[in-house]
Amino acid sequence: MQRSDTATPTVSREHFGKIGDTDVDRYVLANPSGITVRVLDLGGVIQSLEAPGRDGEMKNVVLGFPTLDGYVANNQPDAGRVFFGALIGRYANRIAGAEFTLDGEVHRVSANENGNSLHGGAAGFDTHVWQAIPFTDDDGAGLRLTPRQPGRRPGLSRPGHRRRDVTGWTCGTG
Repeated sequence: MQRSDTATPTVSREHFGKIGDTDVDRYVLANPSGITVRVLDLGGVIQSLEAPGRDGEMKNVVLGFPTLDGYVANNQPDAGRVFFGALIGRYANRIAGAEFTLDGEVHRVSANENGNSLHGGAAGFDTHVWQAIPFTDDDGAGLRLTPRQPGRRPGLSRPGHRRRDVTGWTCGTG
């Protein structure tokens, strides 16, 4: 890992694999000081973040799987899931018994952890392939993630409907 030789922030796209008929891409955001972030459109996962250590050497400072197969296997119901670098939502933490009451109405959500609903349940943000829109501007290079199929889906829109966009970027100077 080394510092970038580019004078401006960049964002590029790499094919990472397929889930069924759906392409999964990895976006690489880099700034001139060498900080590099790799983001998957699957779950908005930050797969790696390379930054200089105390010794000045670039090091990956986040946990992640090296291949798409690791993320797919992790999203299976019996996987004992981990949420390495993923978007968490519609809610974080556990909903006990996979249900809650709001304004007197009981809402049931999918259970994915010992009868509870953890980090958005079985269909949380981390399980979806998002539409990724790369950009560069005066502040740096970035990526905006929006749901490919907005609407009332478990983990994404319960109760009510909210717009979910996630934007991340690297700064221009590091």
